[in-house]
Parts: sequence; C-alpha cells; structure tokens
Amino acid sequence: MRLFPLAPGFVVGLAACAIGTSPKEFLPATAPTGIGVTLLTSTGDDAKLVGELVSVNDSALVLAIPSTGLTLVGYRIITEGRFHQLGTVLRDGKAPTPEVRERLRLVSRYPQGMTPELTSALLVALGQPRLVVRP
Repeated sequence: MRLFPLAPGFVVGLAACAIGTSPKEFLPATAPTGIGVTLLTSTGDDAKLVGELVSVNDSALVLAIPSTGLTLVGYRIITEGRFHQLGTVLRDGKAPTPEVRERLRLVSRYPQGMTPELTSALLVALGQPRLVVRP
C-alpha cells in the first residue's frame, strides 16, 4: 500500500522523458556543425543570407555561406534572423538579449568562440583570403 503514493511521481517522470526535442532530432547534437540560419538583411545586395552558424559575438554572427564563404554579419543589418529548430530570434537590427545570444552560441559550430588563429586556419582551409564583412 505504501507504493501507490509514488505512482503519480513515476507517471510524471515517465511523461517528461517523451516531451521535447530528442538529441537525435537536434542537428547540433548529432553533427559537428552549427545550426542552419536564414538572415534577411537591410542591405540592397544579397538581402537574404543562408548558411551555417559558425560563431556568435557581442556585435555580429559569423556564418559559413556556400556562395560567399566565411562571413561576418553585424546585428544592425539583420531585419530578421531565423534559426533551424529555434525559430525567429533576431529582428529589426537589434542585438540579441544575453539569454538569446547564449542560446545561439551554444548551437554554433564554435561555441567557445573563434580566436584569430582559429579564424586564420579556417580561412586557409576554405581557400578564402579574408573574412567577408557585412557591417
């Protein structure tokens, strides 16, 4: 008879295991890549950027874009930022809140950030002379 008071806790715990995204369904948990991103920007040329989130810092995102390579995109030109499995988290040229920036950092390819040496090595590996900058 004393086991029945534990039953509701067991049922809630069991149900909690099945709610939410599993690691098998979340790309950054299954591959050594960052999350996919689509940015709409206020610039006239190439206003839509699609690529992989490589790194996050206080003023910009670093993306790997197939057509242009490693690209630094300033928050102030981002009119809308959509992230695969996270939704739209950037709007109207505003920098993300510290909480959102941390969440994005954790799903980027380099969550620890990119040192100048790492950036140089990545540019060499990509055959790219320098980082493309979208202010």
